[in-house]
Amino acid sequence: AKKPCLRITTNTGRTLECSTDHPLLWSTPGKTKRVPGKRKGNECMKSWLWHKAELCKVGDQVGVIDEVPYFGDKKMWEPRLVGWLIGDGSYGNNKTPILSNCDEYINNYILENFDTKVEKSYLTKDNKLYCETRIKGICKNLRELGIYGQTRSNKTLPINIDDYDFESLSELIGGLYDTDGYIRVDKDGRVRVILTQAYDTLLKQLQILLIKFGISSSIRYIKYKNERVHISNGKTIRSKNGEYRLEINDITSVCKFADRIPLTVQYK
Repeated sequence: AKKPCLRITTNTGRTLECSTDHPLLWSTPGKTKRVPGKRKGNECMKSWLWHKAELCKVGDQVGVIDEVPYFGDKKMWEPRLVGWLIGDGSYGNNKTPILSNCDEYINNYILENFDTKVEKSYLTKDNKLYCETRIKGICKNLRELGIYGQTRSNKTLPINIDDYDFESLSELIGGLYDTDGYIRVDKDGRVRVILTQAYDTLLKQLQILLIKFGISSSIRYIKYKNERVHISNGKTIRSKNGEYRLEINDITSVCKFADRIPLTVQYK
């Protein structure tokens, strides 16, 4: 049926899309009741009621599920490496995958565990060894994951992502943040966990995946004020366009990320 619909956005960046007559669980600030012995002092317990979505107003508290902890039982091949490659790798059609990175742990890991050839290396301004390393014999594995042949503009997570177990997905996400993520502490002490991409396709997939771990996030586009210059696969990229950021900034989600998503790049 054709119905008028709406989108409700929470202050943590999560969205609910539904028809205007869809029932939603929420509490209006004025509708509270005392629950003796359940709260301390003058604290109140909210009365959660079902209402039509069209009646929801700014300031109401909407009930949103904390997490969907359902995982498969399939083990992913080298999920940490897959995360690194999606973040800092190149694996287009008819090419040997290349990982471009300046982190010592990452470069040592692939040199010690795979058949590799360093195509290019140099010291960065902060005295780190940047390497462009070909990783031989893994094209078949990337094909099985459904990502081989993807380029920077159309990178996605592996196909059938929901078939994999907790550990595989945790390692995969950790690999993405090892490469393209960072932790920022604002002046007021607020902690943000951020992942950046030139396109939002991958971030939208990751946003849904993070809900399995009880981590909520928001995606926003940042327009550059000045030209940005960075190195990607040995090429100097100049851009004035901007970037997409997936931000985890509510304290509950930040703590769950710290507890459930391990990072191997220790300074992060």
